[in-house]
Order: sequence, then C-alpha cells, then structure tokens
Amino acid sequence: MRPEMRLTMDIRRPCYESGRRVQLLEVGRRAVAEHRVASGLGTGTSRNEYRSCLWIGVTLLALAGCTEDMEVGAGHEGRMAVRDSMGVLISENLDSMGGVNWTIRAEPVLTIGQGFQASREYQFDWIGGAIRLPDGGILVADGGSMLRAYRETGGYMATWGREGEGPGEFRLLGGLDMLGADSVVVWDRRLQRLTVFDATGRVGREVTVREAPELILRGAIGHDRLVFERVVAFEFDASEFEEILTGRSGGEEYQRQRGAVELWDATGNRVAVVGPYPHTEYHFPSRAVRFFGPVRFFRKMITGVWDSSVIAGPNDTYELRGHGTDGALERIIRWNRAPTVADDSHRKAFADENPGRDQDAPMASHLPMFDWVVGDALGYLWVRDYDMPGEELVRWTVFDSAGAIVTRLRTSDRLRVWEIGQDYILASQTDDLGIHSVVVLSLHRG
Repeated sequence: MRPEMRLTMDIRRPCYESGRRVQLLEVGRRAVAEHRVASGLGTGTSRNEYRSCLWIGVTLLALAGCTEDMEVGAGHEGRMAVRDSMGVLISENLDSMGGVNWTIRAEPVLTIGQGFQASREYQFDWIGGAIRLPDGGILVADGGSMLRAYRETGGYMATWGREGEGPGEFRLLGGLDMLGADSVVVWDRRLQRLTVFDATGRVGREVTVREAPELILRGAIGHDRLVFERVVAFEFDASEFEEILTGRSGGEEYQRQRGAVELWDATGNRVAVVGPYPHTEYHFPSRAVRFFGPVRFFRKMITGVWDSSVIAGPNDTYELRGHGTDGALERIIRWNRAPTVADDSHRKAFADENPGRDQDAPMASHLPMFDWVVGDALGYLWVRDYDMPGEELVRWTVFDSAGAIVTRLRTSDRLRVWEIGQDYILASQTDDLGIHSVVVLSLHRG
C-alpha cells in the first residue's frame, strides 16, 4: 500500500482564490514529488495522483494565506490536517476554527408570494426550486406543472409551460438549474423528460429518457453535465416487502434504502454513477398494526453540486464526499464532531411542533449531522446542520476550496435555500398560514 502523505498546518487567512489551474498543479506536483522521493517511490506522477496535485495545490496556497479577501479575526487561529490517501485528498477540521465575519440580514430584501387574496401570479401551490436568470430575474418552480418568471424587482413577467404532455409542458417537476451561462434545464419526473429553455422561456430541445422515474435533478455542472439523485432499493425483494405490508414478516424491522447519483450529459445519456450509499432509514413492523415508514429523525444520503464536484454520501457522520464528473471519489472533508444520541427530549420537542404526527414512531439511534448542501457562486460549500426539533434557527457551516471552515452562520429553519450568490441568498419559505413565498436575503462577506 502506498504511504500516506500528511500535511498539518496553521490556518490564519483562508484563501478565496488561489490562481490559475496550472499554478495549482505545479504547487501540488512539488508536494507530491517530495513525498514520493521521501517514500522511495521515485519522482513520477501517477494518473491517480494528478487530481491530488490540484487539490493539494489549492490547499497549500489557501492555507498559506494568499489573499487579503478574507481575513480571520484575532483569536480564531486553528489547525487542520490534510492528507492524500490513494489519490483521495482528505481534509480534517479539528475544531470550528472559522472566524470570518459574514452576516445574513434576517429581513428579506425581496419577497415574491402573497396571501390568498392576491392575483394567481403571486400565489404558489408549492415551491420546488428557484434560480436567478442571467438578467437578474428569478425563475420559480410552482407546484408540479409550471415555471413562473419574475423581474429582479419581483414583478411578474411570464409563465413557462403548463400542465400537459406537449412541448414545454409538465406533469411533475423534479428540479431545475442553469445549464451553462444562458440556458435553463428542467426535469419532469413523471414524463421522464428533460426540457432545455433559453433565458427568455423559449423551448430549445427536449429529451425523453425511459426507466428513470425515481430521479431528482440536483443541479448542473457547466453546460454538459446533469446531476441526478436516485433512490435505488431496499435490501429485500418484492415477496419480502409483501410480507411486511401484510404483517407476516418475521425478519428485521429496520431497513435502509440505498441511493446513488447519476451523471448525465445534456443529451440524456448516463456517463457515470456515484455510489450506492446508505439512504433513508425505515421501520417495517412484524405486525401490520404497528408503525410503518421512515423512522423519526431518519438519516439519509445528501446530494449537491459544489463547483465542478458532486457531493454525495450519508449524513450519519460529518463527512462530505466530493466526486468528479467521472464518478470517482476525489476528496473528503471531515469535521471532528460526534453525532447526538436521539432521546426522549427530542421526541417531546418533535411532538410539540407536530401535534398531529404519530408520536410512537421508532427513532433513529442518532440524529443526522447535516441535511442540505449548497455550493455558492464564489466556490464555497455551505452545509446546513440538521434542523433540531424545538429550534427556530439553524446553523450553516461554510467551507473554502481547501476544505477549511471559514465561518458559521444562522438562518431561520423555515428557509429552503436554493442558490447563494456573491451577495445574496435565494430561498423559499412557508409561513404559519401555509402561504409559500420566495425570498432574497442580503449576504455580507465581511
């Protein structure tokens, strides 16, 4: 087995950007070469080590402090261990050393969505996604069958599509994103169809893909890669499942789905697969009268897009796994935090928030560590802590390109964040009356 390369260094000024790719590769190659010579492996660079050269170059330059764009305040120095293991770069945060003073304004600077007396254009059935268009406008997935476009100031512009099966029509929207700089890609889960619009809402092309009903579009990379999440299966066959439903099963009551990520090109061809990974935890009773469904506080696979990487993996521990567009595991980011044991206090807090829900549902052994990831416009990865029962605010941890913690922030737990720009957060929320709205929050990177 090839020896590990391990780097341990002080983090004082996390770097936002570290120069051109060729410079990063050169810095990384030097680090790998020194390691190989010291280990008696020669001076060449293997194919698997090529990716490590780039990531190590980013890490070394970032951790050395190569820009004044983000200064860490006094007293926030920390340590992070970085090692290369069989071509996979592993960054381990030993504590929450982020100290950059970023702020999110609590009150939205823009709200789209009004009460039941407003015109139909400002009422949403439910919101399945939102993106910023090239002209600054906002495109919202309204319910399962239409897209609504709004000006940068929030005024209604147009509706893209309607319910149906014709060109530009939808039956069940399953995700949208920008495809390249000026196109929008939309996935219909029921029709199993990709639709590509230009930035004004005109249909460019459509591609139908059979045998893909379980896919959810999680994002796009560049102009030719689409990232889909798929629930694979439980670990039993159809006859066992029938026994469970009828209460005749004498087998295990706990089962866990498996999930995977599929990468497609823009013409609908699958080019790579990530996983499978453990997905949602379920309880299957041995008697039909008992609870059947996901366990309370279930853990699952989390999927997202970060720059040109695919984040995919279970949220049982604080480990973020980054994969390339070829499906290969390239890097792992860890934070040394122990998961919280689920107990009766969590059950009570959940019951207080959800009085109509089944209070006897079995609980997971531990609470999930995080539940949502978003890559922002400047190359940072935002990871939302699990929404703890009884809490109204939720914390986000922001990692830089080296995998180091930059800062920790709080938002309302009502927010579903869809996009993070240089100075804004685009999200949706639902109030106590069930009114859905899209909001834009101001982000200051101090």
